[in-house]
Amino acid sequence: AAGSPEAMCNLALLYEGGVGVPADPEKALHWFEQAALAGNDLGIYHLARCYMSGIGTEARPDLAFQWMKKLAENGVSDGMYNLGLMYQYGYGTAEDPELAYTWYRKAAEAGDSSGMRATAWCIEHRYGAPDQALEWYRRATQAGDEEAAAEAERLEGSLSEKAAADHAGEAERTDSND
Repeated sequence: AAGSPEAMCNLALLYEGGVGVPADPEKALHWFEQAALAGNDLGIYHLARCYMSGIGTEARPDLAFQWMKKLAENGVSDGMYNLGLMYQYGYGTAEDPELAYTWYRKAAEAGDSSGMRATAWCIEHRYGAPDQALEWYRRATQAGDEEAAAEAERLEGSLSEKAAADHAGEAERTDSND
């Protein structure tokens, strides 16, 4: 495993899961780190996950954030989405809703269904644009996100009710003007 980042990552997974070798979280962390330092995106992801969950080390939100940011900057959509979560909840960094939205949107535009759903949520709840949010929920649904399908259905119902109420209000104003 000394030369191949992919082999390093595979060896780390074996140590983490105790597959064919005794489970050894510290060795898993070591090999994930070696793969990450060699530029392997899967190694970077798993190293960030180890630092988030305290696998082979104590939980280190600051290091989890640094590695997840590297993964996101490498263009990996799952890293973009997870970085958005870290900004949204202030995990390993200061809370920053705008940066959360920025990274969710990048993940969404890269085809990540979780990023699409998170983008829709931000648009609906932060920016008050339900029609645009519905479009992102629908895209996420088409990408196979079942949670987004439920959100799309909820929002469609809400928009239909609002449209009916607006129409009824318009009719009342028209009747009173006659």
